[in-house]
Amino acid sequence: MEKNTPQKNKITKEGFINKHVDEKPEACENLASMPYDELKAIAHELSVHQIELEMQNDELHRIQEELENTRDKYTNLYDYSPVGYATINEKGIITDVNLTLVFMLETDRGQVIGKHFSRFIFIEDQDLFYEFRRKLMANDSFQSLELRLVKKGNTLFYANIECMTVKTIDRSPRQIRMAVTDTTRNKKSENKRQSHGQSWLATFNLLSDWVSIIDINTGIILDTNTAGERLLGKTRSDIIGQTFRSLVSNGTGTVPNCPLEKMLKSGKQEITEIYLAKGHTWLSVTTDPIQDEHSQIHRAVHIARDITEQKRSNEAIRLHEERYRQVVNNANEGIVVIQDGLIVFANPKVSDLVGLSGDDLIDLPVFTFIHPDDRDMVSINDQYRMDHEKVPGIYRFRFIDKNKAIKWIRTNSIGIRWEKKPATLNFLTDITEIVRCETKQQGIDTTIIHS
Repeated sequence: MEKNTPQKNKITKEGFINKHVDEKPEACENLASMPYDELKAIAHELSVHQIELEMQNDELHRIQEELENTRDKYTNLYDYSPVGYATINEKGIITDVNLTLVFMLETDRGQVIGKHFSRFIFIEDQDLFYEFRRKLMANDSFQSLELRLVKKGNTLFYANIECMTVKTIDRSPRQIRMAVTDTTRNKKSENKRQSHGQSWLATFNLLSDWVSIIDINTGIILDTNTAGERLLGKTRSDIIGQTFRSLVSNGTGTVPNCPLEKMLKSGKQEITEIYLAKGHTWLSVTTDPIQDEHSQIHRAVHIARDITEQKRSNEAIRLHEERYRQVVNNANEGIVVIQDGLIVFANPKVSDLVGLSGDDLIDLPVFTFIHPDDRDMVSINDQYRMDHEKVPGIYRFRFIDKNKAIKWIRTNSIGIRWEKKPATLNFLTDITEIVRCETKQQGIDTTIIHS
């Protein structure tokens, strides 16, 4: 038998399938009459085709396994995402939900799938969600909404819901994909911040001092409290936008020792007293820097305190002290304060008695000027007086001045507190001439008696 050439007798899979498989069944009977070489070629082609099918089958198995792994991976990502996901149809029925949202609702997937989403919305927010869903389906756009959802035990939690519509096969919006985030903690923090903000604002406005926040670049007041309104006789809206300088400069446009300028130079707190001609008011203005997150000064806070009454009181005290000083300095009596045996205050009359200036007298021991024979008496009287015991209020003793001259002094002493410590206040009168006259008179009386 002549051997056929490969080119002439080559049979492909397509040829074999077209010739033997797609033909009528009875055509297969012709195989028995085929030459051996042709049958051998067909068997080879079938063997090759079987190997290719097995390879394709292995590849399909591999691809299927990869698809299953990918499906499992994305299923896990979907189910265990930190965000809850759900799909609802145009009637609001939940058609799919991930485990995160199920856990949020504290239920199981079977109790969620097929249920109307409104069932899990707080009753007071259901109308809000209905209107939101209606607009979403009409506008076919990404939108978000904050709702109160209800979980097991009718416990409420705040949730932010971000929604978008997806088209079905007929390209019309029929489903809504939702991403649900539990914002309860954020809401509580926000409420806490608002509460703190309200408390701060209430405190801000209850302060009796005028407090204003200043932009250091423009000097413009950014905020002020109600004390500023009362002090300036202006509304808050009238004050905000003005410069502090324009409000307190009495129309001159300048502020001597401007606290803001001083603070910007020093970088620390500065205090200045400012006089307002309108209302004849004195202000003590404290200016503190406010730093940003980069520790740069970007604002300042002015705290202005009305010190008019304090100024008046201080002036009244100053005038009173001045009058008192004039009385003390011009008194005909010597006035001296003794504490722990030392002179701590002496008026000019004491300086005349001793012959030393007032500064030279301070901190000198008082017994330096008392006659040695009278020191015990004076010491005992002073001690008893500081101990609040009864002693003669007025008595005499001998005094020695700078020139060693002996003078008779009459003193009237009382116990006082000086610089928070016990002391005696002593009024000294020079009675030397009186004592001499008394002595002379006594001598005359004695002569008369013995004559």
